[in-house]
Amino acid sequence: MKNSLGHSHRPPAPSAGIRLLDPHALRDKGINFHPNYLRKMWEDNPPRFPKPMHLSARRLAWREDVIDEWIEARMKAPPPPKQKKKKAVAR
Repeated sequence: MKNSLGHSHRPPAPSAGIRLLDPHALRDKGINFHPNYLRKMWEDNPPRFPKPMHLSARRLAWREDVIDEWIEARMKAPPPPKQKKKKAVAR
């Protein structure tokens, strides 16, 4: 379907074999972070999560192969150091 300017409403179809994941599909892969936290992670320097592609002004998607690589890297990485609990201060 085309709009009044002759542009298609849909983004071009990805190449054969490439799947795009929306935020709901990320949850199916076990990535249950809040969207705001995901944004913080990909905007960090260096990014701690793959940057999405913008399908439109309000739709984001990630390439499934990139997300799978990120998951594999996280599984191979050493666990983060444990943080010491702060003692409560009596008032």
